Amino acid sequence: MEAGENSNGFAASDEIREALKDFKTSGKFIIAYTDAMSQRAYSIANIANKVYVSPKGFLNGWATVLIILL
Repeated sequence: MEAGENSNGFAASDEIREALKDFKTSGKFIIAYTDAMSQRAYSIANIANKVYVSPKGFLNGWATVLIILL
């Protein structure tokens, strides 16, 4: 899935995340990729098995702090 900007509200984002979680239970992998990811988009993308950000890309919000700390 392309996980760039997410203009949905938190409730709609949670519904998308739950649908992805159901899809994941089928045994298939989810891979998220983006050039730039917002905090709201990360809240959906973190259900993926792998999250890739372009080397020239960035994460907005608290996700940047988590990457640095890990």
